[in-house]
Amino acid sequence: MRDSRLALARNSLSDSLHLWVLGMNQKIKTMKKFKTNIKCGACVAAVKPEMDKLENTKWEVDLSHPERILTIQGEVSADRVTKALEKAGYRGEEI
Repeated sequence: MRDSRLALARNSLSDSLHLWVLGMNQKIKTMKKFKTNIKCGACVAAVKPEMDKLENTKWEVDLSHPERILTIQGEVSADRVTKALEKAGYRGEEI
């Protein structure tokens, strides 16, 4: 009886670890980066309303990078991101 409970606990732990690893992989796969023509904080403020419409995402722009990299995390296509940028008057190219 004790051995079967131990085996069940071990399998449960193994399954939980497997699901956790799959979840980590999912997060890694959902991060996208884009080169943009965003130049300053005012530009970031201009794209914010459109970018914030992309549900369940987190995004930021690295203004210190020469290519002004936009990083976005979430379940969103590259096409939707570039369209949101274009609607705000900016360009983005997935890298």
